[in-house]
Amino acid sequence: MITKKHKEVCRYRLRIYRYEKGYTLRKLSNVLSISPSLISRIEQGTIEVSNHLYEQMMTLFNIDTSTFEESVKAFETHSDKLLRHLYYMEYGFAKEIFDTFFKPESAFENSPIFLEYYILKVAYLLMTQQDFDTIEKYVKRLIIVEEAFKGIYLELYLLMRARYATMQYNIEEAKSYFALHLNSSQSDSLKSMNLYYQGIMYGFSYKTYQKALRCFESAKSAFQDQNNFQRLMDLKLIEQRLLIYTNDYLSFEELNRETLHYGEIHLNPYIYNYSLQQKALYCIALSDYKGALELFNYFKIDTIEYVFHKVYVLFKLGYYIEAQHLMNETKIYRYDASLKAINSGYDAMIEMMNTNQTEAIIAKLKIFADQSYDSEVFPLIKIAFKLYISVLESERIYKEAYLYSHKLLEVTKMTMK
Repeated sequence: MITKKHKEVCRYRLRIYRYEKGYTLRKLSNVLSISPSLISRIEQGTIEVSNHLYEQMMTLFNIDTSTFEESVKAFETHSDKLLRHLYYMEYGFAKEIFDTFFKPESAFENSPIFLEYYILKVAYLLMTQQDFDTIEKYVKRLIIVEEAFKGIYLELYLLMRARYATMQYNIEEAKSYFALHLNSSQSDSLKSMNLYYQGIMYGFSYKTYQKALRCFESAKSAFQDQNNFQRLMDLKLIEQRLLIYTNDYLSFEELNRETLHYGEIHLNPYIYNYSLQQKALYCIALSDYKGALELFNYFKIDTIEYVFHKVYVLFKLGYYIEAQHLMNETKIYRYDASLKAINSGYDAMIEMMNTNQTEAIIAKLKIFADQSYDSEVFPLIKIAFKLYISVLESERIYKEAYLYSHKLLEVTKMTMK
């Protein structure tokens, strides 16, 4: 049965479809055999889609309407529970719901609640920082139809846009979406998330560490009031980095002991392992590269960021072959473009050590230093390459090399979780 809800979402489907296919109004009108003005009125919501045209659109979008009732029922049954886990940033429970009730993906993408599904999926992926290509695909779709969102889905959408902009280092856009979210939010849990993510933005993207610490203090109080101790510990793990960046080593040591103890007595390998990772960064900050390497060898490195940190330590200790082997192993990670740049850059550095072809090496490094990528790890790569270029080009520009080395250390520290 074709309901009013089915017809209402047609205009959003039509707009996304036309954008992704690159169709003009006239080209799509030829496909559907209707006038361009009628398509425009459908997209604007000023006219209701007829039953006949609705069936045409479902055929065009290759959607099987027989699955609608089942997928909508599943969404209504489990979406509230999923929303609650997202509010409280309970990643494990959110993942369990996604894996159990929201697969296959096509059943929800092709249903009348596809926009709500997109928001929940993006929120889940952004919080767990998974599969950036998929995040980008869905965010672009949401941007096209953002006026469709209301209530709690609008609040979540605004917060996710702020987080997405933060990950892309688009700080001004992130700030504007954080402000919009706070103005619209009726949920204390979402406000807590806003403070948490603003702390990440100011601390790791905007480099305003003291402001980040203030955001984290407010978020900690909110999580404490909500009895969300798991998320409170997660926040304390990130706060440890800010304490390293602000050279507050005594506070770091106290907080690190607390999180290590919590992970150990509660048999929480995530908290315990991540606390060790923070301690490794602490060793790097103190130039204790042997201590950092011992810690890196103790826990499993499972992100591209920590692979880079370990490679950095290996280079500082002169273990060039081990560093190259480790970089070759990073092909299993998701940032394909960054891995290609990192591998090529390090290969060039190793080649530099074994040959006297300085000018050729400089030319190769410049290619990778000048390339532009959209990920939090790339500024670090660029600065690293520029450092080696400045050292190689002339012995007379030690000052520039010195400045780049400090930038490299700073960006290595601020690389996002």
